Amino acid sequence: MIEDQVYNQPETNLKAEITRYTRNWYWFVLGIIGCLSLAFLYLRYTTPVYQTSAELLVKDDKKGGATDAMGTAFQDLGLLGGGKNVDNEIRVLKSKSLLERTLRKLPSLQPTQFVEGNIRTSEAYGGNVPFIVKIDTLFEDSLSNNTIGIFKISVKDDKTSYLFTNTKGQAKEFKFGQKIVTNFGRFSVAPNPDFKFTGDNYIIKFNNIKDYAASYNNKISVEASAQQTSTIIISVKDPVPAKSVDIINKLIGIQPRCH
Repeated sequence: MIEDQVYNQPETNLKAEITRYTRNWYWFVLGIIGCLSLAFLYLRYTTPVYQTSAELLVKDDKKGGATDAMGTAFQDLGLLGGGKNVDNEIRVLKSKSLLERTLRKLPSLQPTQFVEGNIRTSEAYGGNVPFIVKIDTLFEDSLSNNTIGIFKISVKDDKTSYLFTNTKGQAKEFKFGQKIVTNFGRFSVAPNPDFKFTGDNYIIKFNNIKDYAASYNNKISVEASAQQTSTIIISVKDPVPAKSVDIINKLIGIQPRCH
């Protein structure tokens, strides 16, 4: 009798533990619902960021023929500084001046345009921009203050005019194609015929490209490949993948020693 009692004790404890947890099952359900809700809100309100990468081969004009083969062999033995060219190119590719030259070759960045939705504001780029902005004159030094060149555009129902509002809340109505004169330049705004306008508001931001390059430099990574001594990996993280691709391509095009 005593043996049966000792034998059945673990089973009794196991049932008690199961009962203890199942009695509070609703807390587990609420916890799961809460976690799923937080995940949904995070994905809905957070702007996704994409990484675009390219692999670059560094040219070495001094190498050739048998000398090239011997140089490679010595590099493998660690007897020659074959990584010098790669290190130099990394410094150049990381320079803010080169990035500034690159960004100036991308017309979609002057100005940058955004679609202000109910959930979040997203950047439009390339052929997906809502407006075609024709710049006659632009004094970038006047745009050092980040709020000066930012305007909200609300398209009127007739689709021929819009309300142009600055960051101080001052608004003025313009016709599409009409010249706008500001303290930093002269330009006009026309609708992009390929863009489907909805009831959203739109934002255009004229940039000081030098400041823009300094800020955007943090989104770019330039590193030597771990596998190839003459190869560089350049990566860009941005919510707009098409912009990352254009920046990498222009950056490579400006720096001819990489291809």
